[in-house]
Amino acid sequence: MLNVKEIKKLSLRLLPLLLGLLPAITYADENILRIKPARCIALHEGQVCYQKLNISWQAGLADSYCLYQQDNKTPLMCWENVAAGKWSYEFEGATTQKFVLLRKQDAKQIAEVSIEVAWVYDASSKRESHWRVF
Repeated sequence: MLNVKEIKKLSLRLLPLLLGLLPAITYADENILRIKPARCIALHEGQVCYQKLNISWQAGLADSYCLYQQDNKTPLMCWENVAAGKWSYEFEGATTQKFVLLRKQDAKQIAEVSIEVAWVYDASSKRESHWRVF
């Protein structure tokens, strides 16, 4: 049986090990939000772009999270008691949009990423007519 002196000695040896575990039970600084493809291309500037997005994310701790699109107060999707998630989304937009992953309990931003909307033809380019009368 261990006496009090041996218990104190053992606890002093274990304390650094236990403190080393603390970062593993807090939120990681490197939360990840990935959306592929990262760009949606419309034919003409100002046109709505349509693209299926594959969204994946990872957080440092299992919790409840929600994904939001820029300026939208309603979540696109929520996950409960998980540390990672995947989802497919049918994107429609005429401008570059930001997506944000928030922790549900306190609305803390976990990660964000933008989807760039680009176009093949500028609206400012002149349309050339290839028709000639004579």
